[in-house]
Amino acid sequence: MILFNILLLLLLINLSFPAGYGELTHDLSDAELEIEKIPLYIPKVEKNRDYSMEFFIRIRLSGVGENDTWKMKVWVSENISNRRAATQTWNGTDWVYSYRYSIHGKGNWEGWVSLRFCRRYKEYGLLQNNSKCFILVKCVMGKTNLMVHHEVLLLDMDNSTSHGICGGIVTGKIREADKYLLLMDREGKLVSVCRSSSIDNGFSGVTAFYKAYAPAGMELSITDEDGKTLKKNITAKRGKFDFRAWVKDGRLWIKNTGDFGETLLIHSGINEVFFLLPGEMVNIRISGNFSEGICISVGEEPELERWIEIPEEKNLSIRWVGFDGVDSHEIERGKVYRLRVKVRVYRKIDNVTVHFYLNGKEIGRKVYDRIRGYMICPSVKIDTSNLKETNTAEIEIVHKNEVIRKTIEFRVKESERVVLLIVKVFSYDFEWFDGRFIEIFNPNNFSVDISGWYITDKPSKR
Repeated sequence: MILFNILLLLLLINLSFPAGYGELTHDLSDAELEIEKIPLYIPKVEKNRDYSMEFFIRIRLSGVGENDTWKMKVWVSENISNRRAATQTWNGTDWVYSYRYSIHGKGNWEGWVSLRFCRRYKEYGLLQNNSKCFILVKCVMGKTNLMVHHEVLLLDMDNSTSHGICGGIVTGKIREADKYLLLMDREGKLVSVCRSSSIDNGFSGVTAFYKAYAPAGMELSITDEDGKTLKKNITAKRGKFDFRAWVKDGRLWIKNTGDFGETLLIHSGINEVFFLLPGEMVNIRISGNFSEGICISVGEEPELERWIEIPEEKNLSIRWVGFDGVDSHEIERGKVYRLRVKVRVYRKIDNVTVHFYLNGKEIGRKVYDRIRGYMICPSVKIDTSNLKETNTAEIEIVHKNEVIRKTIEFRVKESERVVLLIVKVFSYDFEWFDGRFIEIFNPNNFSVDISGWYITDKPSKR
């Protein structure tokens, strides 16, 4: 009777599920799960980041029937007995918690799996100051479980973690995108794996780039999956990605202020991209395509993104105001100086007036009916004989409804008392010399510069 009930229960269970569910069509005694390629090192999370850099392992499942279904998970733990993960796994569309089964398939399979540490996971908190951890892989097929694990070393990417090996970054350009690149040490051991990235979203004519991790100072080479060497004698180093950008004179300037080569992407208005080495700079003219602002990001570090505001469009700007031949705003009394203004002109314009004011009183003006040049430099003469010690000069430039002003203060210092004697006056006409002249004697014990001096019969006027 008991046997009959058991057989009846099994029949009911079999009828309640679709045919083939949970059934294996192949003897799994030959099934094998192995980690084909695994790096010696994986990187910890950097300061002020939520996630670490990606790291990759390659897994192979063999000896499975072509119609046999399975599920797999790959995770990192501080200890192989811990039943939680410190990582997330990329399932093809999103990052998911690694302790969940995120890879599904049937039959034999092999492929790369991408993982990254997540700072908020409790398991990461247990290993973040360790020197090593474990990568584990589990595959379930019906009632059959296959599991493998491997110990790896941890890299401290900055000073926010401890007890790991000092880690660094390797980055550069490469011909093909979406390729797995293997970083090898001098002994041919696999140090790390990265994937080359392409530039999409309308960017064109750009080679791919890569960003990988490795122990700082280690001499490396890069190979493809077939073992072909792509780069030699490269070294990982610590550092950061950064750039500075600004708008000046109608041009956008970008400078790489980081420690690595950077792929800098301009997203606004037009899609342009530049690869700059540390310290390199590039500039492009701003056109009407840039309306509200300019968004710039770094390909190797997408979260590094900045918006640059475009200053209001100008026709003119004052670049410099000063006295010819004088480096400061201190001049001598009793001399005549030329006050000059350098005006930058950004486009062809008409009807521009430049006004000069001294202590609130207009002392000159210059009118331009048409300007086609890059710069204009109007000027006016100033006699310092009767000026106060401290004075104010103002330049006002008027173009239609646009008015630009620039004010400077200058000081008139008392010059040394200079005495010159007129010892002879020649007012005769000679057959051999048609003219009159005077002879001047300098009784001072220093040289006297008389450039700018003149002879007049009306000393009360200049």
